[in-house]
Amino acid sequence: MKQLAAKLCDKLDARPIVSAIKLNYLTRICHATNWDVWVLDWQSKAANSCHLPCPWEAYANASAIGENLALNLRAKNYSYIHFIAHSAGANLIDFATIGLKFWVQKENRPALQIHETFLDAYDPGLDSSRYGKQADWADSYVDTRDVGLLSGVTGFDGTKLFLQNAYNIDVTPNPATDDYSYECRHSRPYRFYGQSVDSSFSDATAASCDPINGTGGMGYPLSLENGHSLSLLNNLYPTGAKCIMDKGICYAGSLPASTWTFFPGAVASSVVEATTGAVNYVAGAGSTLFNSLQLGANSPTPNSTAVIPTGLAATPTESPSSITVQVKTTQLVNTMRFNWSFAASGEGFLRVFVDGILMRELDQRHVSSASLATEQIYVGGDTGTLAPATHSIVFRLDGFGTNTSGVQLAGVELGLTTSPVGRRRAARH
Repeated sequence: MKQLAAKLCDKLDARPIVSAIKLNYLTRICHATNWDVWVLDWQSKAANSCHLPCPWEAYANASAIGENLALNLRAKNYSYIHFIAHSAGANLIDFATIGLKFWVQKENRPALQIHETFLDAYDPGLDSSRYGKQADWADSYVDTRDVGLLSGVTGFDGTKLFLQNAYNIDVTPNPATDDYSYECRHSRPYRFYGQSVDSSFSDATAASCDPINGTGGMGYPLSLENGHSLSLLNNLYPTGAKCIMDKGICYAGSLPASTWTFFPGAVASSVVEATTGAVNYVAGAGSTLFNSLQLGANSPTPNSTAVIPTGLAATPTESPSSITVQVKTTQLVNTMRFNWSFAASGEGFLRVFVDGILMRELDQRHVSSASLATEQIYVGGDTGTLAPATHSIVFRLDGFGTNTSGVQLAGVELGLTTSPVGRRRAARH
């Protein structure tokens, strides 16, 4: 993404500000009269402990980073933001967009238009992805060939996405040979967009990758930076539609109907193993682990005029409240659902772990005080599902403010998000 950002600076005739990008920092690399170009280097959270790309771990880490990105950009008071992300970075910009739109509404801030561009986006939720839903317009560039070491073994590949909330450009080569490496296949949408900015664009893998024969007016030309308003782009390139690139021309296509549905999981038993701090719960039945689960303060209630603190504590100021439950499943599961609300005066930080792996973080300082829609957490990992077995699930709340924190979860449920007819490889049609 650094190279793409540099090409964008050249395209905007922007003045360079820094030559080096600092790891884990948001860095403004150039400035023009009406534009700033920023790069967020989050590669330390986009790789696993072996320092290899791991889309599931990157996807899980992206939510909290996206919320922090929104916090940083909120202070800039931009009227327009164009997010561009590759692979699991799609989840990062999705959460950043949600955060920024939330503050516009709650703080009565000036209108903010957001354009999201997804480059071979990764979402384990597959065709049920919400990517693009909160943006004013979104475009998505997809290569439908297999990506990842596990895709050939498990059939699970979270990058073959045609988004219902974006205009989709299928850049899969025709014929769609798999002779090239998966890194090459996964990078094709990124290389395609780069060439739409500058036809000389290439990256380290380009020499051994399949060539791109023209971008057909797609990519960078579809942006406010290039002089097109988002309202015009919405009219010309509506969300939920697609075109298919072939020899430099993008031919109109259609999206298959999305049939992805949540099915309640088969839970044989759920046993509370341990609790710490203030914990109250009402056990559920069947796929519902808890009808209600309360951590921390006794009366967490949503506050419709939530205040987002400007100074954030770095370490917890309260002892944690947590619950560990052993859940025995008898069928495959990959999704956890619940609604949540934080204590109005607290600064709570909720984390959810499954089998010791962090699945979701909710930081009250960065989000609304209550869920605007049912929270849906993917828990299937890189293989797509959790096998029938006994799984350890932990909910933990830490507090960072001077007031007592609390959170209440309602309808905590496990299930399987899938298609009744099974997942098929995306076809060019």
